[in-house]
Amino acid sequence: MELTGKLEKILDPETGEGRNGSWKKQLFVVETLGNYPKKVAFAAWGDKADALSSLTVGQVVKVFFDPESREFNGKFYTDLKAWRIDLETSGGQGQNQGHNQNQGYSNNPQPVNNNPGNNNNAGYNDFNAPAGVDDDLPF
Repeated sequence: MELTGKLEKILDPETGEGRNGSWKKQLFVVETLGNYPKKVAFAAWGDKADALSSLTVGQVVKVFFDPESREFNGKFYTDLKAWRIDLETSGGQGQNQGHNQNQGYSNNPQPVNNNPGNNNNAGYNDFNAPAGVDDDLPF
């Protein structure tokens, strides 16, 4: 996955010893671009944490990451582990470059048509996408 935004904060690095040796982790916060910006915290591990020292707050970056959740005492905790951080040279100001899965869809979609025989939502399919929009799913 990837997310583009402005680097808001770089927290102090954390280090420790584990059963596999020493480790280093550094958290950083990116604010998405667009009309409704969101702040997202990422974790950079090992040499990726060292790469953060070359960045400054306010720069526009593209973060490639893997989400990972784990359970502890019946609660789930999610980490966004950055595996690559690129400096965006184009800036991308004014563009909605956060999560673009909803690109081209209305902010006020019609209700999902759970009854295919009832055509009250003409123009929308059962998954609330505008009719005629092809998806890339093989089924």
